[in-house]
Amino acid sequence: MQMSRVPYASAVGSLVLDMICTRPDIAQAVGVVSRYMTNPSKEHWNTVKRILRYISGTSNVSICYGGSNILINEYVDSDYAGDLDKIQYFANFTTASTVFMALYVIVHIWLNSPGTIQGLEFVGLDLPDSIGEFIVCGVLILQGERVMQLISRFMQARAQKGSDHGVKAQGDGWLLTVALIEGSNLAAVDSSGFCGPYVVFTCNGKSRTSSIKFQKSSPQWNERFEFDAMEEPPSVLDVEVFDFDGPFDDATSLGQAEVNFLKTNIADLTDLWIPLKGKLAMACQSKLHLRIFLDNTKGGYVVTEYLSKMEKEVGKKINLRSPQTNSAFQKLFGLPPEEFLINDFTCHLKRKMPIQLHLCRAACFYQMQGRLFLSARIIGFHANIFGHKTKFFLWDDIEDILVSPPTLASMGSPIIVITLRLGRGMDVRHGARTLDGEGRLKFHFQSFVSFNVAHRTIMALWKARSLSPEQKISSVMEIFSGGETDRKAMERAGCLNFSCSQWDSEGADVYERQIYYRFDKHVSRFRGEVTSTQQKSPLPDTKGWLIEEVMTLHGVPLGDYYNLHVRYQIEDLKAKGCQVRVFAKVAWYLVYDSVPEPSSVCLMVVETKSPAKVIPKGKDPSSPKEDDVSHKGLTDKLQEAGFQIAVAFSVISDLP
Repeated sequence: MQMSRVPYASAVGSLVLDMICTRPDIAQAVGVVSRYMTNPSKEHWNTVKRILRYISGTSNVSICYGGSNILINEYVDSDYAGDLDKIQYFANFTTASTVFMALYVIVHIWLNSPGTIQGLEFVGLDLPDSIGEFIVCGVLILQGERVMQLISRFMQARAQKGSDHGVKAQGDGWLLTVALIEGSNLAAVDSSGFCGPYVVFTCNGKSRTSSIKFQKSSPQWNERFEFDAMEEPPSVLDVEVFDFDGPFDDATSLGQAEVNFLKTNIADLTDLWIPLKGKLAMACQSKLHLRIFLDNTKGGYVVTEYLSKMEKEVGKKINLRSPQTNSAFQKLFGLPPEEFLINDFTCHLKRKMPIQLHLCRAACFYQMQGRLFLSARIIGFHANIFGHKTKFFLWDDIEDILVSPPTLASMGSPIIVITLRLGRGMDVRHGARTLDGEGRLKFHFQSFVSFNVAHRTIMALWKARSLSPEQKISSVMEIFSGGETDRKAMERAGCLNFSCSQWDSEGADVYERQIYYRFDKHVSRFRGEVTSTQQKSPLPDTKGWLIEEVMTLHGVPLGDYYNLHVRYQIEDLKAKGCQVRVFAKVAWYLVYDSVPEPSSVCLMVVETKSPAKVIPKGKDPSSPKEDDVSHKGLTDKLQEAGFQIAVAFSVISDLP
């Protein structure tokens, strides 16, 4: 039997997934056969088939617990008292010399009798009597400081150790499970030749961190990490190894790698060694041993649910493609079976073609007609002319999408300019039109048959993939950052000479800043000035921010008698995206003759269509004997003065 034709790795990977999810009884047998993944023999393959027959014969058998007094005994093979990581971490010259010095001093104190008090000494304070004693005291202090730093770093590492290992995933959808087995030849950044590595896995904005292995260059982890369910299948898994015990306070990167689910077969990910990139990793030929499993708990409904969500964003019906069309699409770009086609459009790709002209080399631009294919994870272009075609790039690779106005060269059609992130999409660089000054690729698509539909579909798919809920909240909070985005937003709203102070801490997670600007004549004919105070604080029990603003108007009629109160509530809706709710009200400060105390300042809050209430100073607002005063007279006075109040704001809700 030729073992090269036997799907040994795929079968063992399926057994490992079955073992983790539902069949712990085959753990020992699967652990044995998984040791021979690189060079299996016929006997190993027969053992795998025997395990499969066992699973098939016991599919209807389950573990049942009965009786009135159930006692479950657990047995583990862990010996925390004999933790080898702890022993290796403290087995160094610093610890040994400090212990020796401490024992030496204790024995000296025990054997020596108390001396006489001399100089500036007093009872309880014994100072060094010579230069030698002073030097010895200094050495002891330095050694004690180094040991305390060593213990402090060890306690920090123990607090972080195993924080995400074994945490169960939540939700329904695409579940990603990563098993970290071991590392090989990890680089060291200090003179000891060892490192304290830990691994960080990142997928769709979520991170999982492994435990820390002390003083090891080829550590054994055997840890499992699960990511919460995702609506779309993940595109890329980022892996980065850090050294916790490096020479600096910040963790030092020992190398990174990327697992592309679209360019790798899922069956091949069940057991693989991935080489790490980076100067340190490439010099040491560092590698990680991983087992990656991707499963969908929704079955075939995931496609229809995703298309229904995209229909709301695009504003147009999206039809489900036939299995034959999806199969041709997957074969065209070499995609895995779980990828499905959403839409495709006929267009032109304007690309650069180098031309050799005698003694010089020039470049020209030409248009290549073809079809643009869009799916949940990729955007790809294919052309049948002369066999030319471009490969695909991921939605996650896109940094920005802009629309250029139509020109004569584009035959009167707008141009969609797609800019990729730095270092992304290098395998499709031959299809790019330009390379900007920062080294980012730019793709130009034009001459769409239906430009509006194509543009809306591209933007909806990009927004759905490019930003995580945390990133969406961060992008919204840029409006309140005091930077360029904040200034442009205020100028667009008609606020001139905008200036603001830095966010200053006012307490636990409470920040405050001051704002000043002037109204444009299109906003207010009086061109008044505004000074406001903003406070922001995190929302309780949710991921988001609460921003409260009190605005005072100057230079407008009756501006001294009221304030504008605006509240922005920015919260994460998890799978539904990010939501921003804006509340506004006007607070009036007036003196009414009907109030017993004419000199007191009264508050009247005007909200919706309910009658305003005048609350005298010092009176309980919740008292049932409040005087309801109609604000019709106030409205007449305002109209006679020719004064109008308009509160304008934009509500951003349900960001995709």
